[in-house]
Amino acid sequence: MIVGAVFLLLMLGTGVAFFVLWGKVSASKSNNIAFRENVAESTLSTGRKKVFPLKTFVVNLADVGGKRYLRLGMVLELDDVALASEIEENLPHVRDKILMLLPSKTFDDIKTFEGKMMLKKEIMNSLNSLLKEGKISNLYFEEFVVQ
Repeated sequence: MIVGAVFLLLMLGTGVAFFVLWGKVSASKSNNIAFRENVAESTLSTGRKKVFPLKTFVVNLADVGGKRYLRLGMVLELDDVALASEIEENLPHVRDKILMLLPSKTFDDIKTFEGKMMLKKEIMNSLNSLLKEGKISNLYFEEFVVQ
């Protein structure tokens, strides 16, 4: 009987912990989405350049053994507000360009500040080659995690 009570308490504690943690994870994801929407709206209303947030990328790096991966979230800064519609129309091509570039990098390529700046330039050059109506003037990493 005591074993059953201990088991029941452990299961109840596990359930409560899971519920609490799940709520925190869900809240952080919705806050991140709300933050991205607020960033886009605030830059438009203040007259600064338009930003275009991209969904997070998760790719394996080209390291030996393939045990490292990169999780990358970024926002594109556009030199023209009208460029956002062109990027929206070509979003599969934009994501494809990035997804072809990122897995070619090794951890040594991107671990330093200079490596991250080179990656920014490569992504911007690659994406600007797709665009006709304007260009991407800057790129901001929102999330950069290597594991």
